[in-house]
Amino acid sequence: KDGKEFDHTQWIVVKDLVNKKLSYRTYKDLNIHTIDLMEEISKLNSKKKIIPMVGAI
Repeated sequence: KDGKEFDHTQWIVVKDLVNKKLSYRTYKDLNIHTIDLMEEISKLNSKKKIIPMVGAI
């Protein structure tokens, strides 16, 4: 309204380095989602794996 532009972060991330977990939320989905990185790594094979971010833009 006054000619100024505003920017905002589209998501927030918290990293638990001890337990190897990554938690995030987006402004479209305010629920906190957690990815257990060790669990995901144990599922890996030679193929590339994409972990969808629920509520992402």
